[in-house]
Amino acid sequence: MNIAILGAGVSGLVLARRLIERGLSPDDLTLFEAGPVAGGLCRSKEVDGFTYDVSGGHILFSKDAPTMQWLKDCAGGDEAFVERNRNTKIRFDDRWVHYPFENGLGDLPDGPKFDCLKGYVEAWHAREIEAREGHSKAPHDFASWIRWRFGDGIAEHFMDPYNEKIWKRPLSEITSGWVAGRVPDAPIDDVLRAAIGIRTEGYTHQAVFYYPKRGGFQAITDGLASTLTDRIRLNTRVEHVVRSGETWKVNGEDFDRVVNTIAMNELPSIVEGI
Repeated sequence: MNIAILGAGVSGLVLARRLIERGLSPDDLTLFEAGPVAGGLCRSKEVDGFTYDVSGGHILFSKDAPTMQWLKDCAGGDEAFVERNRNTKIRFDDRWVHYPFENGLGDLPDGPKFDCLKGYVEAWHAREIEAREGHSKAPHDFASWIRWRFGDGIAEHFMDPYNEKIWKRPLSEITSGWVAGRVPDAPIDDVLRAAIGIRTEGYTHQAVFYYPKRGGFQAITDGLASTLTDRIRLNTRVEHVVRSGETWKVNGEDFDRVVNTIAMNELPSIVEGI
């Protein structure tokens, strides 16, 4: 079985390592990477003695403890990482608000606090009625999902402006299928406690996180790539992929299987027949 993996970012590297761990010979793997180093969006660079993650500041956390430990072991083990407790705040007008936002309602001025709490309770109550009547279903678009889940107050004061800044497009154009596990989702009791000043901690699996001591976040992908160096073709952009009978050709080379990890919007110009 000869497999081509398009892209040597964290997805491609993890896939390659796991296939080898499950018995595939390294000689049967080829990773195509357009850049000069592996790592993709997890790459880091050094400028004037400081290390920067090129796609924003990353942290390592997971609900899946074995998977997180596996990643740490690939990059030098526990001793290669620092452990930190989250201390994240959101700037709101003239003050700092505890993160996640719905766990920090007690930090808000009275007006926005009332708007957010009222909307949250109304949204919760509407979902309870939907569930009892047997037609509870999350909206398809992200803008509607925010109001369905958090209510108008949190949507208007935080979720809408924050996410429009992040995504750079109307939230109604974004689907909601990705939000599970990615958007903090506090129980209503925690929100009520927070609103009256009782501190609650949301998104608890992220409350403790890890970061490499040296090399930026790329230390993780460097660790993943360390046993694959002769299987990664750097500076090799995938120009053409085509099905050929029961096999595939990648840049004219035959493979039994092809796995894509590069940006989906690049595929139509690369894969023949899409």
